[in-house]
Amino acid sequence: MKPIKLSELFAALDFDSPEDVGRLDLHEGRFVTVEKWILDAMQAGEQEKLAGLPQWELAEKELAQAIFADGGKRYVVGPDPLIFNEVRHAEHFIALQTDPAAIDQLGRAIHGRGTCRQFKSATERLGLLKQWIQYRDDAKKKFVSAWAEARNLPVEDNLPPRQP
Repeated sequence: MKPIKLSELFAALDFDSPEDVGRLDLHEGRFVTVEKWILDAMQAGEQEKLAGLPQWELAEKELAQAIFADGGKRYVVGPDPLIFNEVRHAEHFIALQTDPAAIDQLGRAIHGRGTCRQFKSATERLGLLKQWIQYRDDAKKKFVSAWAEARNLPVEDNLPPRQP
């Protein structure tokens, strides 16, 4: 088992696609994706849907077969973004601020539709974007590291050093 790079754990945490399924490959220490319809066809035993795949999709079919046959030993679901809850971390970031106007603007940004986008825009307007990204990334690192540790998975910190 190769160590899983933190960047791969971040990719798993940030993954959001209705058309694809993502898994962490514990043997290779990397995050992989496969088209959902291919995995669904594999699970349903609908080999006829998979028979005429073009050459470029054959590797994906093989990956889907491996994921299906594996039973969750090698290919595992990564850390859950709903448990990480970026909005909760935004609320904690707001609590660290001292400028009442910034607190007010950031607080309004985390309500309604497009919360993450609005919050990021607000931090940029206020000159806090760099601090927010660092705060969020530190929280992600702590979260995914704890997730891996709870599963006795080795982790390699391959993230770039912090910019002052």
